[in-house]
Amino acid sequence: MVWTDYGGLRRTFADVHRRYTGYVNARMRGTGHLWQGRFGSVVMDEEHLEVARFVCTV
Repeated sequence: MVWTDYGGLRRTFADVHRRYTGYVNARMRGTGHLWQGRFGSVVMDEEHLEVARFVCTV
């Protein structure tokens, strides 16, 4: 008979991810999940849009 725990791998990776996130946050003095605050978006005015269009055409 072989014991099978279908959620074991998920729980293992969840625990590893939680511990690694704690390690990285302690080392970098950060908080939250690893990707928090790395990406974002802002509204651009017409001048910045014009520059972006120029950069995309080059």
